[in-house]
Amino acid sequence: MLKLLFCIALLAVNIATFIVILIDKRAARRGGNRLPERIILLLTLFLGGIGVLAAFYMARHKTRHYVLLTMVWIITAVEMAAVIWYLFS
Repeated sequence: MLKLLFCIALLAVNIATFIVILIDKRAARRGGNRLPERIILLLTLFLGGIGVLAAFYMARHKTRHYVLLTMVWIITAVEMAAVIWYLFS
């Protein structure tokens, strides 16, 4: 039961981060207030990396920010390895 709740929370976090990145992309197009990259990294650290990466590639947002993109990939890979270990242990 606990693992099911964890999966639901993980899905909710990633949907939320996906939406936040799309809102940032919209602000970028309109010249509005932008989301600092450190906030994007915080969202990634709170298990939202899949949502961040999906939004980056679907919206073609920040894909040329190689340092940010690499950091998001590394954090997401490490966290997903931990999540998989937790779910299958």
